[in-house]
Amino acid sequence: MTDDDTPPTRENRMYDVTLQHPTLDERVYACRTGGELRTLAYGVARAQGQAVTDDRQMIIDVGQLRSQADIDDVGLLTIGDITIKAEPADPAAGSRPRFDRNALVDLTTALDDAELEAAGGCGGCGLEADQMCADCGRCNCNRHDSCTRPAATSTDPR
Repeated sequence: MTDDDTPPTRENRMYDVTLQHPTLDERVYACRTGGELRTLAYGVARAQGQAVTDDRQMIIDVGQLRSQADIDDVGLLTIGDITIKAEPADPAAGSRPRFDRNALVDLTTALDDAELEAAGGCGGCGLEADQMCADCGRCNCNRHDSCTRPAATSTDPR
């Protein structure tokens, strides 16, 4: 048997991991080890502003996710509003990006933008709902050439 014919074991099995959130597009990553899967799970918690207060439980939860994926071909773990879906990777499917610092920053930014938009603001330009244009209600992503601005009030103390 050659190295290419060696069946995957728990130690060398790779996972395709999909992050599912109600307001974001799915994001798919590759995790090559259990350690990478744990890093992703901790990152998902951090991106949502949740502190992991019980490391032992997080390690157990990720181990169960991995076991469920190994046994049932799909494992699910929900952290906050994000569901982590792990599946054994198909080597023929091609390379997926790994969950690294840049992916963590992108996820955090996307979650912040989605929260702003849900509250009536604009994630694209970072404005809260009460910071939108007083005349048309639009954000800084739009031109406001047709808006009539109120005259500036004098702040001269005379």
